[in-house]
Amino acid sequence: MAVFENDYIMRMIWSISAVLMRAKELLTKRGGEEDTAVLDSVYRDASGLSGELVHILTDEEVANLLHDDPAKLLAAAHLMLEEARWYQNQGEEEKAAERGERAWKLMHYFQQIAPEDAKGQRFCDPAPFERWKPEE
Repeated sequence: MAVFENDYIMRMIWSISAVLMRAKELLTKRGGEEDTAVLDSVYRDASGLSGELVHILTDEEVANLLHDDPAKLLAAAHLMLEEARWYQNQGEEEKAAERGERAWKLMHYFQQIAPEDAKGQRFCDPAPFERWKPEE
């Protein structure tokens, strides 16, 4: 694997880790409009798209907008997954299911476009998303 590819993948992992830490911190304290604005900011920092836009667009539209930067697409998928977990912990199963299914779909789009390492892997463990896999 080229040094450039290693650098890109390491930056992708670091970026997603930082975003998830911010999102988890926010979602554990979430409660008002100010927090919603912060979550919107986290989406914007991670994906380049506002949280409001990510929630308005279809999964396919989000994937198409972020197609050129798989790290941003994966970050959006992980943020959506964290939202699903938060809603589930709050007992809001419908919202949790909607966010979780969207997270799974975004991760699936990522798997299709992400760069592979020398072993053919794409640096995304799909296991956390599987619980939310849509029924066919």
